[in-house]
Amino acid sequence: MFDLSQINSCVNEHQKTSTQDEGKGAISYITNAPGAMSTSALKNTLNTHKECLFSSSQTSINQSACSFPSADPLPVFLEQQANLITDSSTHFDGVLSGGILDSNGAQGSDSANSSKDIDIVMDDQISIEIESIFREMSSWYPAYLSNIDDFYKYQLWLSTGSGRCFLNHDLKARDSSYLSEKQTGEQLEAADSPSDSVSSIGPRITTKISSTAKSSVNTTGNGKTIRDPDEVFKKYAPLIPKVTPQNFARFLVQCLKDYHHHIPLEGLFDILYGEVYSNTHSETKEKDKSRFSEVERKGLRFCSIILDIFKDSQSSKGLRSSLIRNSSLSCVNLHEFLRTFLAIKILFTCLKPARDPLMAEFNVPKSYIYKMYSIVCQKYSHKHRSISIPAAENIVLGKSKIGQLMNLIHPNLVSKRLGRRGVSKFYYIGVEWNDALVDTDMHQLLELEIPQINNHFKNLSATIQPKVQPRVPGKHISPTNSTMSKPPQPGPSGNVVFEWLKPTRSFIEMSFKYPFWDCSPRVWKATPNQIPRQAQWAEQKMQRSLEFLSVYKINMGNLIEIVQSGNFTRDTQNILSNTISDSIKTLQNASAKKEAYKHLVLAVLLLVFPVVVASDEEVPFPSKTHFRRSLARGLQEVELSISNTTDEVSLSTFVEILKKMVILIDMTSHKVPPEYAETILNEKVYKLALTQRGETHGSTTKSPLEKMFFNSIVLSFNALNFTIIDGCCQAGDTAVHETISMLSNFLAKKLISAKEDMRNLLLQGSSGGSDKVCQDISYQVFKIVIELFHEALVNPLVGKLPIPVFKFILRTTSELLQSGNAEVKAHEEDFSKESFQCSWVTFNMFQEYLNIMSEVVALSEILNQNTLQ
Repeated sequence: MFDLSQINSCVNEHQKTSTQDEGKGAISYITNAPGAMSTSALKNTLNTHKECLFSSSQTSINQSACSFPSADPLPVFLEQQANLITDSSTHFDGVLSGGILDSNGAQGSDSANSSKDIDIVMDDQISIEIESIFREMSSWYPAYLSNIDDFYKYQLWLSTGSGRCFLNHDLKARDSSYLSEKQTGEQLEAADSPSDSVSSIGPRITTKISSTAKSSVNTTGNGKTIRDPDEVFKKYAPLIPKVTPQNFARFLVQCLKDYHHHIPLEGLFDILYGEVYSNTHSETKEKDKSRFSEVERKGLRFCSIILDIFKDSQSSKGLRSSLIRNSSLSCVNLHEFLRTFLAIKILFTCLKPARDPLMAEFNVPKSYIYKMYSIVCQKYSHKHRSISIPAAENIVLGKSKIGQLMNLIHPNLVSKRLGRRGVSKFYYIGVEWNDALVDTDMHQLLELEIPQINNHFKNLSATIQPKVQPRVPGKHISPTNSTMSKPPQPGPSGNVVFEWLKPTRSFIEMSFKYPFWDCSPRVWKATPNQIPRQAQWAEQKMQRSLEFLSVYKINMGNLIEIVQSGNFTRDTQNILSNTISDSIKTLQNASAKKEAYKHLVLAVLLLVFPVVVASDEEVPFPSKTHFRRSLARGLQEVELSISNTTDEVSLSTFVEILKKMVILIDMTSHKVPPEYAETILNEKVYKLALTQRGETHGSTTKSPLEKMFFNSIVLSFNALNFTIIDGCCQAGDTAVHETISMLSNFLAKKLISAKEDMRNLLLQGSSGGSDKVCQDISYQVFKIVIELFHEALVNPLVGKLPIPVFKFILRTTSELLQSGNAEVKAHEEDFSKESFQCSWVTFNMFQEYLNIMSEVVALSEILNQNTLQ
């Protein structure tokens, strides 16, 4: 017999370790107790004793009239998460989680006819004894742990399609712990909660065999309190790498099921939506000190930690980015996370066990659960009117989602159809409403249908909220220098005016404008196999930032030499990330001000920008691929360094800009098939010509493109509450209309001029006998439009437009570049696909460039203002 006694009791801290073997299956252990055996030691010990462990001639095993095939070595592949959790009473409520990989690295599955479940349990001395493990040539399937009460010994047994093998005959209820539901890698194998009770999540993967009475309502954690919210959350930290957009609700249920009783719903609503949508949250926190008890405040702090992980992982207290570096948290939609979090708390709180389960009055209609949830959400939204939640983001989930959450939270609820034929309904049996949440008024609303409930709250809001009047033409409020998020303010005519909100991760302010001179990042004249030179504006700005950084002894000479020489190879891929990392560490050690971090960001962006917008002719595709990887590693390095700096906002914005650059550099290499290139380019020239044809209206003639720009300008002015009023444009409807007409005419003519440049591309391709130029049509058209964009900035009218307004106006380009083939004769399917893809890539390249360039200009403006101060 082989005794792994070094795996001790009370495994309350989880630390995932992994060791990979070339075996055909997988099994996992997690231990972090005093004297616990490490993963490597476990593997070595198993290898040392494998002759004993895996011999097919074991005689100490009682085989109940069943035979097994020859055994082969147990592979130790510790990438999958598992937990051994015990307490002082020797009850074992852990799980050796599923998601086991087969010999091909594919996900395992199980069925009623073909299964192989390993049950790892502990004996009375709380150690693991292994006599033999048999394995067929097929895949390993999810393993799990059974909990057996004091009368039974904890035993190791194996179930296969051909029979069972176990240490002795004491396990009488073994069939009740059979895992019958499929466990996939997309599901959260979340049974590593410190709970002493049966897990309530998903398929039942732990079983307390001697249980004689089961409550249908999940009441776990009634006696549990939160002493230290940070320490409590660390118990759930090992689950974070397995959280995905598909299973994050399971993670939330696992976190809340033991502590939801100490989390006040009103405080949770304020945390979820106040921190995201309100500027008065700091004031609310002060009120919470007297409004909630100490235990409730700790519960709310626990919820805040969970929210921080999903909202901004780098700011989570006590957790390093390495914990979630390879997770899918960034893919979880924050809006879905917030309303799912709220729904889970409501569903945990709404029901309680019935005082008399035999009384029909204590049965809850199943359809009322969703009504109750909808009423609570709208009730709290109405109560917290100071929190401005965008109308598009409805906080109420759909019926099907609430049904799924109910199954996760209360998996043992019994439902039964009651009532006379034709009028019967499904009821939850043995439960009643929790009066703390469902009061008398809510009971009355539950008798209404969902549309009536919605109308009730709409009418309630209309009686107290100010009525928004239509905007009076020509009445605008000039933009202020403040761009902080503010609640709607009444305008001069009593209207409610919504002000522009600055994005969280952006340098752009509403008062910022593009410079009147050329602010291009590069010289647009291309030379084959040569890195584009920086434009004068970009070079001057970068040199100023480098001079500022030299005070901190930051030298970026090696990086500049490699980038400007185009030496992008596998050996130089880490130069960007290393330079950024070293520079940030230097600023951290020097306790540098926020201005220093901004100079670092600007210098790096201006250095790499010319390469990002270079063609494959200038930077060959293999070199561009290495440079892209260098950018990706650089942004990862910034992400890891954000939490310890004094300017998290600037570095977070830096990460977002680098992500856009990675996307943009990929699109610059897009090519169309040579047989379609000339036709696609001809089509673009033809569509531009169509937009040039003017239509006479009264005494004026406007082209379709000019009308498009005019409508976009009016829309952007109204949406962003902006108007042009200065020496050349006096206040008044007529003057504003004339100014907008002048601006739309200028922009339309500037874009129409691209037609000649496109024709030159056709002539260049035909005269040169090569279709290379025509194949990268999307890049060539993008380059033409970008040059025209920078030329347009010198116009006095364009120079008066704030950056957000001009960006809004230029989105009309998408209507031209993505406008399909409606004006052209029908083509074959492949051509239409290539033509649409070319237009789509061109438009997105322009939008990404515009976003990046706007951030660079805004950051430069911020540093200019700091210098003047």
